[in-house]
Amino acid sequence: MRLPRLDDDPINAAIQTRSSLGLAPDTPINNLINTIEKNGVLVLALPTELKRVDAFSAWVNNESRRPVIVICNKNLAGDRLRLSVAHELGHLVIHQAMRGDSSIIEREAFEFASELLMPKEIMTKELIVPITLVNLLPLKRRWKVSLQALIRRAFNLGIITSRQYKYLMQQITVRGWRIKEPENISPEKPRMISQVAELLYGIPIDYKRIASYMNLPLQLVKDTIEAHATKNGLNNNQKGTINRKILTFAQKKTNISDVLL
Repeated sequence: MRLPRLDDDPINAAIQTRSSLGLAPDTPINNLINTIEKNGVLVLALPTELKRVDAFSAWVNNESRRPVIVICNKNLAGDRLRLSVAHELGHLVIHQAMRGDSSIIEREAFEFASELLMPKEIMTKELIVPITLVNLLPLKRRWKVSLQALIRRAFNLGIITSRQYKYLMQQITVRGWRIKEPENISPEKPRMISQVAELLYGIPIDYKRIASYMNLPLQLVKDTIEAHATKNGLNNNQKGTINRKILTFAQKKTNISDVLL
């Protein structure tokens, strides 16, 4: 467990979190979900799509507190998914107790996510004026964030004016890019849940055994586990990153729910 719990402002908290996760202060996070999984965060993907809710998070288990992020929108674009996960990470780090104005809490989580994914020090060098949609596309590919997030970041850092910000967002709307932008970023998938299932129930996974043991509908079990990255579907950046820890658990437990709890 390397995720800090801090009583600090969102910007400093994001900087400290990058350091705690072993990330350089001025480079893109290649795979955010994989990185936080390696550092003790349990990420669960649900095979659902909820209106106005992309993800939620909590510290669970009274004895050994574990940070959990639940992704509850299976159709999220990759860039929006990364921002949502970073947002929830902000809640875990700086909002152990949700007290105060909810709008302020949400703004702080967004500020945390922006600094985590797009650090101020390097973005002030890479967001070069004039800011246009064309010259933002390479930055989108490099930092794996949306054009809209980059435009907002440029405005918040004082690189563009309010008038320029509104113009660029109007151009996004005119092109029909509010929901679906060009240069699609592949969605990241968590790995921990499916890896436990593979270790305990074989490859291919015996979904019937899991459903029977957990007394859950077979299709729900299958859809949930398949919302996570499988061994055969891993990219090179994910392979072999969390095997050792899970194998230790698997030697002591015999069922998937025991391993996870």
